[in-house]
Amino acid sequence: QLVFVTGEPGIGKTTIVNALRTVAAERGMWMAWGQCLEHYGAGEAYLPVLEGLSRLGRTAGGERLIMLLRQHAPTWLLELSSLISATEREALRQEVVAPTRERMLREMAEAIEAIAAERPLLIALEDLHWSDYSTLDLIAFLARRRDPARLIVVGSYRPVDVILGEHPVKTVKRELHAHGLCRELPLEYLTEAAVDQYLAVKLPGHRLPKWLTRLIHRRTEGNPLFMVNLLEYLLAERIIVERGDEWLLEGTFADIESGIPENVRQLIERQIDRLSPDERRVLEGASVVGMECSSLAIGAGLEEPTQWVEEHCEALVRRHQFLSPARLVQLPDGTITPRYKFSHV
Repeated sequence: QLVFVTGEPGIGKTTIVNALRTVAAERGMWMAWGQCLEHYGAGEAYLPVLEGLSRLGRTAGGERLIMLLRQHAPTWLLELSSLISATEREALRQEVVAPTRERMLREMAEAIEAIAAERPLLIALEDLHWSDYSTLDLIAFLARRRDPARLIVVGSYRPVDVILGEHPVKTVKRELHAHGLCRELPLEYLTEAAVDQYLAVKLPGHRLPKWLTRLIHRRTEGNPLFMVNLLEYLLAERIIVERGDEWLLEGTFADIESGIPENVRQLIERQIDRLSPDERRVLEGASVVGMECSSLAIGAGLEEPTQWVEEHCEALVRRHQFLSPARLVQLPDGTITPRYKFSHV
């Protein structure tokens, strides 16, 4: 199985991957976990895969993994210098011919199938929107293998970063999906009921008003990271306090409506920094109008042509940045104009 877990920052991709890792450990599976890193320039080939194998080789039973790599993927074992001695490394160098892309792919596929034949194997690769292209080659190569294997590969990525960086992971996923070789798990926002359940677990025995759940859900749009951080902010600011065995609300509606946790503010500011000056102007104009805004209103406020505004708004929508797809509305004078909505309050 190959599964892509997708969604915006804070939607819960890492939580899902960590839950799968916990289940894998409980069931005695092999587990190789690696994370892609944002880099400027050429990154190291197969970085998250090598990281995952290196971790797995240092766990209990790692000697067996090293033996299987020595037998099926000696070229890869040479790259895992922390798992073998200097003497063994030198001996391997004498045996291994100059590696090619095809040889690296074939060796690792055979090694993974040999490893999975002994114990089921989970390979978890996070943040594929930053992955090197060699890692994507390996994922696609494994997905196309016809031989059976007790293997699941889980990769997570943010669609917006894929679009901004023009990264090929989306193309790879689309092609594999078209041939039935992978599945996608796009994570959705939490419901108001889920927010209520989280409050009950986090603040047992609370006597908080029902409107607080609705307000937290509306403020965060159900984004788990925003929700957790907003609640931590309300606790730190003593807007919600513990009195004896109970949790009580001591702040006002306005305190909750206006508060923005600092790390959420930084996350939003990082996304704003990636916009062009014109896109920032358009969003500033839109924010004055409100949660929903027409291109006509933005253009009037900025004293810019409506077409210019719509081009920038549509570019933001295509990249899933800040704005949701427009809906057409008819003004009293009969003019048809697109109306955009901010993705989050």
